[in-house]
Amino acid sequence: MIQRISLDQAQPGMIIAEPILDSGGQVLILGGEVLSDRLIRRLIVRGAKEIAIQGEEPEAPPEVPKTRKVKRAETEEEIRELLDLRFQNFENHEIMQTIRALAEKHLVQKLGSSETGDAAAGSGSSN
Repeated sequence: MIQRISLDQAQPGMIIAEPILDSGGQVLILGGEVLSDRLIRRLIVRGAKEIAIQGEEPEAPPEVPKTRKVKRAETEEEIRELLDLRFQNFENHEIMQTIRALAEKHLVQKLGSSETGDAAAGSGSSN
């Protein structure tokens, strides 16, 4: 069965059912090739919007709960839990994991400096 999907639904491992052409009619990818992250990025750069894949209808990506109020983390453990939630769809993405690690480091340092500031403010007010 051939299924047409938008490129944002494409996932590595899917099999391309038909050749994908650019606007000038040049073949970008032949039918029968297996999609990889690299091929998906290449299609995005070349302006592809839709592709035909072989197989059953693809699974919908997991819904990320939308929150209106952002909870402020008060402990290092809460920082890690919130970052885990926000980065849950990027476990195998090296760059996103680097960003997560940098964010964690920054937020933990910020938490430490705000606790130091709170303690200093509290000790100065008790005269």
